[in-house]
Amino acid sequence: MPEITPMMTVLGSGFALHRARRLIIEFDVFQDNRFGDINDNHVGIDINSGRSTVSEKASYWTETRTGGKNQWLFKEVKLSSGDNYKVWIEYKNSKVSVTLAPAHLRKPKRPLIETHVDLSKVVLEKMYTGFAGSMDRGIKRHDIWSWSFENTA
Repeated sequence: MPEITPMMTVLGSGFALHRARRLIIEFDVFQDNRFGDINDNHVGIDINSGRSTVSEKASYWTETRTGGKNQWLFKEVKLSSGDNYKVWIEYKNSKVSVTLAPAHLRKPKRPLIETHVDLSKVVLEKMYTGFAGSMDRGIKRHDIWSWSFENTA
């Protein structure tokens, strides 16, 4: 694993370490104009920066049938509501996709976010995976009930 030196911890601010490579999937309930946040309730993908490459309102897609036709409906959720959500973060064919849904639902067929990413500029052979929670000067609770990581390469 990469070695973390005392100097590296001093350089940390915002999203982790100064000059560190990072892929961040953010679930943000605070609008920070310094980072170009779209609102105070969004999901974003940040690459080597605290500024999102792409972001969307926190929501999920659901497919319904109306008048004999299938339609996609965009349903917003409130990340700070206290409700539980499931999230699928997948990387395949140079695309990162993030799919969000209330915990009681199955995985939607359509991701909330999908974007091309060259992870060779981000991911090292050995690096850390982790979670961080922050709310500027406010207080929020962040719970991770379970998670898994799978490398299918």
